[in-house]
Amino acid sequence: MQKQAGQIVRRLGECAAAGALVAVLLAFAMLVPAQTADSATNIAPTVTSVSPSSGYSLVAQAPEPQPTVTITGTNFDGATSVSFGTFTPSFMVVSSTEIVTYSSGITTVGTVDVTVTTPAGTSATSPSDQFTVLAPPVPTTPPVVTSISP
Repeated sequence: MQKQAGQIVRRLGECAAAGALVAVLLAFAMLVPAQTADSATNIAPTVTSVSPSSGYSLVAQAPEPQPTVTITGTNFDGATSVSFGTFTPSFMVVSSTEIVTYSSGITTVGTVDVTVTTPAGTSATSPSDQFTVLAPPVPTTPPVVTSISP
């Protein structure tokens, strides 16, 4: 009987320890905030498209005025930076899914990733965020000097 009592006391001790662990876990769970709609703002942005997907590198030599570039995606609220590769133009957040900017000023020719940075992070790169920077066209007619003045 004494042996059984000892086992019962030991089992009660194990149950109490397990109960204490459950109590600690429940207390911790009450401290961790539940996921709410407001928590969605802590999700890094995503770029799903860039339109147009190409533009000239030097606006002064472009054959036509540079259009605005529309970046479409998600979680753009609070955007702090937009980058075309290493170039960071000025921009305007239109909505949580749209940013308008210009590609003018980019000097590197080739394909670059367009990324958006918010307090929650920077968008991951993907084929859908690429922008192709075109070299300015070479003039077809050479310049002609018509006069020289002192």
